[in-house]
Amino acid sequence: MSQVKFTVPGLPVGQPRHRVAVRSGGRARAYIPRSHPVHEYKARVALVARRRLREPLTGPIGVRLVFVVARSTRDRVRARWAAKKPDLDNLVKAVLDALEGIAFENDRQIVQLSAKKLLAAKGTAPCTRVQLCQLE
Repeated sequence: MSQVKFTVPGLPVGQPRHRVAVRSGGRARAYIPRSHPVHEYKARVALVARRRLREPLTGPIGVRLVFVVARSTRDRVRARWAAKKPDLDNLVKAVLDALEGIAFENDRQIVQLSAKKLLAAKGTAPCTRVQLCQLE
């Protein structure tokens, strides 16, 4: 069983909803603006993954994700869970999209998924912790 762990430094960014533009001729096009920070975040995830993996994992894969987000002045001092934006499912989507073709060929290989979103502890920087496990 093959296992890979890595940490992506920086604030996690969720996958936004696509915008729709109507082209001449009435054809619609869905897109995410180039200026959206998710593009830079996905590039960071992909860069760290490429450094840790020589080739994509094969077969069924288990994924564990931990998103550590910045604490704001509104967050309770003793709070651990980050029950605030960005939404957990959007964070997961951004990471899985960034890992496709690097950590696994297709996200249909993911058969087990665990994710949580935590507030950064004092002195801890925001990051994304990724653990991939090739299942037998």
